[in-house]
Parts: sequence; structure tokens; C-alpha cells
Amino acid sequence: MTKVGVASAIWATVVAATVAASDAPFRVHLVDAAALFIASWFPAQWVEVPYDVERRLFPCAVFILLGCFVWDALSALAIGKRDFFMGAPLVYGGGFALVAGLLGIHGAVVSWINRRNRR
Repeated sequence: MTKVGVASAIWATVVAATVAASDAPFRVHLVDAAALFIASWFPAQWVEVPYDVERRLFPCAVFILLGCFVWDALSALAIGKRDFFMGAPLVYGGGFALVAGLLGIHGAVVSWINRRNRR
């Protein structure tokens, strides 16, 4: 339950922050939320401590890159001026780095909660 709750809280916080900071249409926020859910929530179920991102890099990387691909494809449909694979190094490289950082934060929070619950 801890991993699910922490992953959901981080996802909801990031989505709420992007919605609050942007005046984009709802369909763009929906694309961002769906892609972030795929890229961060599923691999978060394998992460219990920060270094699990490195230890379980392959399954985490598959979902992160799948989320980046979903974002790239759906945002090309949702945003009229955006093409598929437009800015691919930034989308995939930057997206991978940011989501891997979120997974590291997730691992640190879950580790801290589990350590407190053992006492």
C-alpha cells in the first residue's frame, strides 16, 4: 500500500502543479497526466529505495520510454502545431531524466516510511 499511495501522491502533485502553472487546453493536460501515469506510476511499483531505479533499470526504462512515446504521439494529435518526434532528444532524454528523478524521490519517501513503520 505504501508504494501505491506514494506513487499516486507524487503523480497527483505533479499533475496539479502543471495544471496550475499552465493555461493549456484540457486535452493537453489529459495527455500530460496519462503519459506521466504510464511513465512514473507503473515503474514506481518496483522502487522501494532510491537505488532500485538503477538496480531495476530495464523495467523502469521500458515504462519511462513508453510514457515518453505516448506523450509524444498524443501531444502531436492534441496540439495542432506539434509534429511526431519533434524535439525527440529533449522529449525522451529530458523525460527520462525527470521521471527517473521522480522515481528516486519515490524510493526515498517509501524507504523513509518503511523505516518508520518498523520501529
